[in-house]
Amino acid sequence: MKNLKQANGKNRKKVLGVSRIEVRHEMLLFLAASYGITSTSVSWFIYFMSKTLEVQKKIKKGLSEYNGQRLSIKHMDSFIYLECVLDEVLRLVARVLARDKLYWADLCDLNEFHPEIYLNDPENQNNLGALMPFGGEHRMCMNEDLARLELKLFCARLM
Repeated sequence: MKNLKQANGKNRKKVLGVSRIEVRHEMLLFLAASYGITSTSVSWFIYFMSKTLEVQKKIKKGLSEYNGQRLSIKHMDSFIYLECVLDEVLRLVARVLARDKLYWADLCDLNEFHPEIYLNDPENQNNLGALMPFGGEHRMCMNEDLARLELKLFCARLM
């Protein structure tokens, strides 16, 4: 019992061998880790939105039903087109495989911005072999879900 109450020589409670301070540090690490990819992706999102007025209009149309409401996590699943746009941003600024026709159907020029490739083609929507901005398999970023959520919330608020 004595070991549960002491952490680093101080009187702090430990749960399953992890102190509250250690838990807080891990949480801060997750937030800091998602900050890097989120801030970079938002910069690219702004760049691509400045070049594609039609895409901006489609995103705003999808967001218009929530006009005046405070956006929350429960709204995020309904922003399908915004998610396609964000996937396309990540594809274009990611690895070389993300532009290889071997992995993508001949729907468009893969060097140009086309978020629609994720809407109508289920093959492209989950093409894990080509779109891996957060890594894959055992090297997968543990923070992907948080980073994607932050990115989607931030970009939705921007629009």
